[in-house]
Amino acid sequence: MYFKKINLVKIFLILPIVYFLIFEIIARLIVFIFIANASIFFYGFNKNINITTHSFKNKEIFVTKINDNASFKINKIKSSDSEIWIFGGSTSNNGFCDSKKLSWVDFLETKSKVKNFSKNGIYSNYSLKILEHKLQYEKPNTIIWANKVNEILYSKRQASFKNVILKNIHSIKKTFKNNSVFFYFSDEIVIRVFDKLGFNIRLENPKLTPKSYDSASNNFYENSKKAIQLAKKNNISQFYIVSLFNKKNIINKENVFFRYYVDKVIKLTNEYNFVKFINTKNFLNEDDREKLLFCDSMHQTLEGKILTAKIVSKAIND
Repeated sequence: MYFKKINLVKIFLILPIVYFLIFEIIARLIVFIFIANASIFFYGFNKNINITTHSFKNKEIFVTKINDNASFKINKIKSSDSEIWIFGGSTSNNGFCDSKKLSWVDFLETKSKVKNFSKNGIYSNYSLKILEHKLQYEKPNTIIWANKVNEILYSKRQASFKNVILKNIHSIKKTFKNNSVFFYFSDEIVIRVFDKLGFNIRLENPKLTPKSYDSASNNFYENSKKAIQLAKKNNISQFYIVSLFNKKNIINKENVFFRYYVDKVIKLTNEYNFVKFINTKNFLNEDDREKLLFCDSMHQTLEGKILTAKIVSKAIND
């Protein structure tokens, strides 16, 4: 009887832990080989290390070590380098409409090298993490911060559970994901597989209230403020917050979130004098508003992208 209990303990407790540890070590080794960043071995042990992923296919896996004061020492940056970095969602990424491989970013009129870190379906949380990661190795002269449309996703994904069991399961999952490389990537892969199949298995709250908009705008403000502080500490001379025009606001209608968003933008421009706001819809004339600028509610046609680029180019060049 005693030995049966020992065997049961081995089968149901010890062996799963051993296998999990083996998979964890293998996962860390694979990621290290993939991205050559030794910080992955300290993920979970050092809470200043975070992982950001977007596309496994394009090797978009970033492991970042954040200093306590959120500043980085920039090494070996060529003084002749002049770059513009752009951050945003799908409205700044290439694709959509009649210009699948082009973004408004591709039409910017500038002699500087342009790097576009915009990705479909992301909001400022992701943009901030990418900025933190990239500033460990290089820095631009100008940052264009075009996050807006997807910011409400923050509130949608802050799911609250009335069911105690679901609440505890979500809490345990979050803990594992913040400490285990194997669990983190397993979860991300499952989410992406279901996305490809057309199923969103993320826990989201579909009901939007004034509290949701306020929460999303506060999150945007905090992320943007951290990005601006990083820019200031790294002597990045220009920081532009850009609101891209959409199908609704060119006829003088705005989404509910816009009021919350613009209040936070004004607050940021008042706090930091090197931050400028470009509200592109204010630069459209009546003829522009009559053109076919969209293929859906927000994604621009080729003509819309060219027009956006002209507006932003003029603002940053002036």
